[in-house]
Amino acid sequence: MRSVCSIGALAVGAAIASGDLTVLGAFNPAEGGSINSIGFNEGTDEIFVHFNHNGSVHVYTRSGSFLRSFAKPSGVAGNDDDLEFATESIGVGGTVVPAHSLLVIENDNDPPRIVAARATDGAVLAQQTFGASLVGAWTGGAYHHDRDTFFCTDWSWNALQEVNADDGAVVQQFTVNPAGAPSFYLYYSDVDVLRASGHLYVVSSQQAFIRVMTPAGQWVTDIDVSGLGVSEMAGIAIDDGRGEAWICSQNGVVYQLGGLEPFQGGPCSSADLAQPYGRLDFFDVQLFLQRFSAQHPSADLNQDGAYNFFDVQIFLAAFSAGCV
Repeated sequence: MRSVCSIGALAVGAAIASGDLTVLGAFNPAEGGSINSIGFNEGTDEIFVHFNHNGSVHVYTRSGSFLRSFAKPSGVAGNDDDLEFATESIGVGGTVVPAHSLLVIENDNDPPRIVAARATDGAVLAQQTFGASLVGAWTGGAYHHDRDTFFCTDWSWNALQEVNADDGAVVQQFTVNPAGAPSFYLYYSDVDVLRASGHLYVVSSQQAFIRVMTPAGQWVTDIDVSGLGVSEMAGIAIDDGRGEAWICSQNGVVYQLGGLEPFQGGPCSSADLAQPYGRLDFFDVQLFLQRFSAQHPSADLNQDGAYNFFDVQIFLAAFSAGCV
């Protein structure tokens, strides 16, 4: 085993210890028990979780304070699902949905589907179904910003599938156990994409390590987190701006891990609209006002379908907070 200085750039086919990964914090939500899925909204700095067989999505601050809950947009309580976000507008079922929409990967019953909803209240915006014969049973999923596709963990086939949420196509499928890799079993499981490298980070409740793979299915490394006290991992949500990972567990704990490579190319907050990203200035204000006047979906910051004072208030708060 060897440690590394940067978890973002790794040699292919290496097993490593936790390296620079550290536990920055953890919280145990009082509103439920075992957690099967998690998502992080970089636009609002909110953590979304789904408790096993619960009919609601619960939302928390980064410090673990409860904010709100709403009915799960897919309409199924279950536990074969995931919560995801994209920092850009994307196509779902032929409809363009705004950046920072809640994206629910659902397969507790057929057909497998990806549902886009408002992150404020879960109101459904669009959905795309997939052929049931092409999928075993999804338990997790992640949007890949470079490929404009989703990667989903299929626990019944112990595989990952790359799918197009706009037209319902299955692009490719590959095993989670490529040649040369130690055995890995998907059960309660999830995947997210580290934007700094484009690699897939896969977790499962059956392993105490995170599997890192390329989008082509090649094994990169396994990151052992047992020494960090992290166990029964069921979901992962990466905060690319900070280089952090939020891990949810079947033991009911949400872990905050630091030490991943931050993504330097994207916006630092919902107010960071104009390039170059990473600083807030007049050009961000100007672009927001232009989009607000044109009623562009990216200016509907609370995703309620209206363009009013509340969107301006959210923008001004994010702008005042600066890049963190």
